[in-house]
Amino acid sequence: LQYLGREYPNGPEKFRKQIHEAFIKNKDVADPKKITALIAQGRHLVKEMEALYNLKKYRFLKKSYEEGK
Repeated sequence: LQYLGREYPNGPEKFRKQIHEAFIKNKDVADPKKITALIAQGRHLVKEMEALYNLKKYRFLKKSYEEGK
């Protein structure tokens, strides 16, 4: 998650702090179903971050091709 957050819009430190707070908030969770749900939520966050990177890359390429015409 920290690697994905290196280009977070509000800065990598803010992203790291939010992730840290989420882990600390849920450190005492012992219910296996709740743990599974939290892991699923984390995986969803990773997919969203990857989608943002792909969108950023697409916008850059689109801008580059438009300027080259």
